[in-house]
Amino acid sequence: MRILHINYYFPPILNARSIRWLNFVKYLKGCGHDVDILTISPKPGMASYLEGSESNIPSDLRVIRTYPGILHHINFGILGRSRGQYSAHGSVLSRRNRLFRGITFLRNCFRKIVFFFWRNVVCNLLIPDQFVDWWPIGTFAGIRLMKKDPYPCIISSGLPHTDHLVAFILKLFWPKTFWVADYGDPWSFSRYPPRNKFIQLLHRFIERTLLKTVDCIIVTTEETRGGFLQHFSFLNATQVITIPQGCDTHMIAQIPTDQRAQFTVGYIGRFDSIRDPLPFFRALSILKDRNYVFRYLNVGVLQDYYAKAVEDLGLGDCVRLLGPRSHADALRIAKSCHVLLYWGNDSTYQLPSKIWEYLALEKPILCVTRHPEDIGARIVREFHRGIIVPCDPHRIAAAIRHLNRLWQTGTLDEHFDLSSMLEIDYRQRAHQLDRALHALSHHMEAPVRAD
Repeated sequence: MRILHINYYFPPILNARSIRWLNFVKYLKGCGHDVDILTISPKPGMASYLEGSESNIPSDLRVIRTYPGILHHINFGILGRSRGQYSAHGSVLSRRNRLFRGITFLRNCFRKIVFFFWRNVVCNLLIPDQFVDWWPIGTFAGIRLMKKDPYPCIISSGLPHTDHLVAFILKLFWPKTFWVADYGDPWSFSRYPPRNKFIQLLHRFIERTLLKTVDCIIVTTEETRGGFLQHFSFLNATQVITIPQGCDTHMIAQIPTDQRAQFTVGYIGRFDSIRDPLPFFRALSILKDRNYVFRYLNVGVLQDYYAKAVEDLGLGDCVRLLGPRSHADALRIAKSCHVLLYWGNDSTYQLPSKIWEYLALEKPILCVTRHPEDIGARIVREFHRGIIVPCDPHRIAAAIRHLNRLWQTGTLDEHFDLSSMLEIDYRQRAHQLDRALHALSHHMEAPVRAD
């Protein structure tokens, strides 16, 4: 089957969406599907931009890249340095000019004010998201592709939900083309980002309009599937299917493990306002005050105010902020840790995709929950993969002390079930998608070009 996949995020952007679909397209091609990618040419200023990661794209995969839009240029070009993100060496990217400190300070203050206004005012008014100006650009590129040789199937991936708007227009012009909308996180019934009532109703109206046209919806958790069926009663149960995130278990198994003399807790991924790590840093401060010996490794983008909190708490000698790393390097660092930190979202729908890589790394998991029905906590409990604690500094510190004692007595790994889990491999997830596409194919007819 020929498939046009619309995905704003694709390498060299490296995040959960791009990693998921980079693996999917590799294995779908092996199942007999011919997939083309419609995406953007990103600015290096994106937090998830990783130079060189595009080398993982198969050479025979057709990738159509377009201009990302003026909003992308403003957000990641002009305002890119006002983010206050730390590099791998722990220095703020916007403080490179030491010679003119006063000018640099004023310039950065202005940028941060503009950036705050942009992110908290302007972006909240953009519907469905801050990449909406790619809608006409992506749509125009998609129409040209469809006019040349119509695709029987279109798969759009969100976030960003602008991808679904592009697919929606193509579906209107080519109604017999089968449209599959793949969701990472929910849209209008998600708590994040918070919106006022009028804006929320507008989001709900737009999504409802799109979903009345979509042929199939793919979600990553059963909880999200239930949310769609609950909030959009016109959807039928067979129309919404669950294909979870996954990981490359074969690649992870081949990563060598470095031996560490100190008890080490590791985290890979982002911390932000949705996943505020300050309670964890306070827990580490409690341990340090009681003279516990440990090491914490943080791999990924970290805002400057969190890094400053680490300094203010006096954690500089036991906390290492390693900054963004390649996917393989991040997994290598995680595999060398004794325990991996999972930081849950305050949501019943969202599940950080790193949980699947944690399972494949076969390391005990310290699962910190911020919601009583955290999906990650349920997975850790079901597979007896670690310990679960609420988001409280004293409870977190006690859990780390317990894990440290197990490590010191040589019983840490045997205390948990760390057996391999091949069912979470992306090959298995891609086979689920392949079976779903074949099951839906009998509804499909060759697309007829619109007048």
